[in-house]
Amino acid sequence: MGWDLSGCRAAARVGCLGVGVAVAGACAARRVPPPPPGSEAVARVRFDGNADGKNGSAFEVFSGTSDYSLRSAMEQGQSPRFSWLVKPRQRRVLLDRDTLELDAWRIETWYAHHGYFDARVLSWDVRTLRPARAWGPFQRPAIVEVRGDVQSGPPSTVASLEWVGIESVGRPLLALIRESAPIQQGERFDIDALREAEALTLSTLLERGFAFATVRSEIEARPNERAVAVRIIGDPGPSCRFGPVRVTGALPVRKELVLEQVELEEGSPFRMSTLQATQRRLFGLGVFSVVNVVPELSAAAGDIVPVRVDLAPSKPRQLRLGAGLLFESGKQDIHASAEFQHLNILRELVRLDLQTRGGYTTVIQLANVEDVSAAGLVEATSTAGPTALVRAALNVPRLPAPGWESGLELSFEQGVEQGYRFRTPEVSPGIKGRLGEAWSAELSYRLRFFDYLDLALDESDFRRTPLGLDFSDPYLLSYLRQRVTFDTRDDLLFTRDGAWVSYEVNEAGGPFGGGFNFVKGWADHRAYLPVRELFGWRPRGTVAGRLAGGFIQPYGAPDRARVPYAERLYLGGSTDVRGWPRRLLGPYICDPDSGVDCAFRVGAAPPVADPVLLPVGGLVAAFGSLEARAYIQDEYGFAVFTDAGMVWESVEAMSPFRVLPTVGAGARYRSPIGPIRLDLAWRVADPPEFSTLPRLGVHFSLSEAF
Repeated sequence: MGWDLSGCRAAARVGCLGVGVAVAGACAARRVPPPPPGSEAVARVRFDGNADGKNGSAFEVFSGTSDYSLRSAMEQGQSPRFSWLVKPRQRRVLLDRDTLELDAWRIETWYAHHGYFDARVLSWDVRTLRPARAWGPFQRPAIVEVRGDVQSGPPSTVASLEWVGIESVGRPLLALIRESAPIQQGERFDIDALREAEALTLSTLLERGFAFATVRSEIEARPNERAVAVRIIGDPGPSCRFGPVRVTGALPVRKELVLEQVELEEGSPFRMSTLQATQRRLFGLGVFSVVNVVPELSAAAGDIVPVRVDLAPSKPRQLRLGAGLLFESGKQDIHASAEFQHLNILRELVRLDLQTRGGYTTVIQLANVEDVSAAGLVEATSTAGPTALVRAALNVPRLPAPGWESGLELSFEQGVEQGYRFRTPEVSPGIKGRLGEAWSAELSYRLRFFDYLDLALDESDFRRTPLGLDFSDPYLLSYLRQRVTFDTRDDLLFTRDGAWVSYEVNEAGGPFGGGFNFVKGWADHRAYLPVRELFGWRPRGTVAGRLAGGFIQPYGAPDRARVPYAERLYLGGSTDVRGWPRRLLGPYICDPDSGVDCAFRVGAAPPVADPVLLPVGGLVAAFGSLEARAYIQDEYGFAVFTDAGMVWESVEAMSPFRVLPTVGAGARYRSPIGPIRLDLAWRVADPPEFSTLPRLGVHFSLSEAF
């Protein structure tokens, strides 16, 4: 069944398309009335002929004219997937034929706004997938598919593009705007790209001190020539400076504590990023539910712009309950957690954090790797047991100085790692603070008691290995920790732009006591670059890169120049070199129960076939990652990546230098609490001792790898 819409034509004009998407958030009644007789539930909406007839091809998916894009311009929707499973009466979407008629005009207008001025919706075809059925007093509507026959035609390109009115800002700044603009001369016209160019121009002017800047655009469409002339018109206004700051609203803390978080200084150049940084810092205090940092342009005196900070307090005490699930090659973990926070004790921003977590963890061991592939993970040798974490932390701000805070943390953990279970209480006093807009520093002292439980090897087994491993059970570790961090990320959960760099040094033993003397250093560099366009497709994409590594150097008397087994460096898992099970990339020793005495690097031939191996980490580690992330729809995305790394037992063992690479891809989902990811990684290199271990690693986690 279908009908013809050849007489329905939309005027080929370009302007702002006001497509209102109404999200109705109403609570459904317990009893939902049945659908009217003759109703039809829309299972899906599809199109034929979009993207120049390349419907269904890879080009169509990334061209910006996919079925999803066209549906976004429609009022008529489709039922969510699996709507029959959960509250089908509330979730299914019924067909409205009158709305479908108007959607033809909406789609043609949407096409015009994306450069296809000759696009037409020729007809709609409604196909019945399943007829209506009656189940006693219950009526199930017919299930239909709606298909639109679309003729997009050739697109129009940007024939000319110029910026007018902002020449006074200088040629270098104007050239930067031109090069960074998402719309370029010679490309297909896209109104979304034009609006992004307007926003980019305005944000650039605001960041350079032009607080009164305005930007608009003029468009001249020439459908017969398949061309569009674009002019972006700006008015910078005067170059401005910040004026006095005024704080309004109920304050749950002293005003001085609020003003310390205000980045701007009276008389400094106007910068929009300064206002945004102030807003982030005030939100970061955790005691405000609303923070608005507003330049009062109407109250400006010449080029001096005062600033108003509007605040509304939030509840200082918070209780969070949650649960987590981790699944990756070599490790599975399930846990529940509870956390209590008091963010404003004595109205002085003194913060108390109490956390408890309990669960169960299983770590698949690399003992007889043939069992892992032949008999399955369930029958492979494993270390498993209950896990627990109890943590209490008290942080006092402005101690020893404004911008710094002092803290004390007490914790107890019982956990599971490769080849052993452990428990460890720890106490850690420290201070941390900001060194600038992006830099921060931390200094802490840590005292840890470590006790092995169910260890696969005993002390004598470690001492007789060629690697010369040091082992103590239990042991006391005392060290000083220094850390410097640089952070310019635009978002902590869904990072698209910026960088994060961390340098950390730990000095154990010496004047700090404990049973071991060593220095441990670690460096981590991460960079994020947004992708605005890729072969005509405009994804919400990011290219992320990471380079990290560290070393451990023992020192002092021979009986103290040692590194505990649990403190050595390990790689492998969902957050560094994916494709490798957790902590399994690096040196190994043989289980003495196998009757083989061996120790060797990854990549070296094992002394016997299928040895029983136990990873023991190393004193030097390095790895790198490169990942491209993109979201096709609002919530769903994908990633492709490559990782490479290695752990060495010493600096001398790094020659010849060799790292083991992996490649992979994954799916992403933007949840309210962060990205949920599923990664599949393939080990490109296959060392001989792992020839029977599956080369495909699976990693499922909440949060990105970095």
